[in-house]
Amino acid sequence: MEYIIGVDLGTSSAKVIAVRQDGKVMAQSQQEYPIHQPEPGHSEQDPDVILEAVKSGIRSVATIMKDPPAAVSFSTAMHSVLAVDKAGKALTPLIIWADNRSQPVADRLRKTPLSAALHQQTGTPVHPMSPLCKIIWWKEQAPDIFQSAARFIGIKEYIFYHFFGRYITDHSTASATGLFNIHELTWNKVSLEAAGITATQLPEAVSSDSIIEGLQENVDRDLGLPLDTRFVAGASDGCLAQLGSNA
Repeated sequence: MEYIIGVDLGTSSAKVIAVRQDGKVMAQSQQEYPIHQPEPGHSEQDPDVILEAVKSGIRSVATIMKDPPAAVSFSTAMHSVLAVDKAGKALTPLIIWADNRSQPVADRLRKTPLSAALHQQTGTPVHPMSPLCKIIWWKEQAPDIFQSAARFIGIKEYIFYHFFGRYITDHSTASATGLFNIHELTWNKVSLEAAGITATQLPEAVSSDSIIEGLQENVDRDLGLPLDTRFVAGASDGCLAQLGSNA
């Protein structure tokens, strides 16, 4: 029986389903994880806890289905960001959409001519939710972390790195960062200059229907899937909600 595994990286849990082509859900799993608020306005998560939740959810559904899926595709909550070193190790917690620590950065940027240009080029208003403002906050408030960071990525990119050894994001998820030019489908030069980073410090941006193959050794056992399983880049939860509602 042909089916696809869908993975939703939500704010409070990873939800995994096996769904047939006719839309019938054949199996499902939900793995919860906490949000930490160490200071007022801060909302953080442990990326490794989410990674293990995703592995567990996929393994659970694959075990129920027995036969391998035609593909695995991902939805992810928007606006998350963490810093990683050259080895891919997290230097920070995952800063999620609900984190408001960069409010002063957003307030300051909104008062400049740059604000309108950033909105027009990236499609994302200047807002403390956006990774652009969060990275600027790190640059100003945590310069040691900022200087040590090899990459700035979201949770789906963190999971893909552990699955494939590559930093990959999709156009729709990138479009919610404030760092991506939605007209040229490239990392936005004005945003990069404002953040003080280069395009090489961000993931490779691909279309949502891009096929990703090459699971790393041992990851197949963690997931209960064959090494040659095809993955699809997928999209952000906001964009997928529009698609799913036929908007």
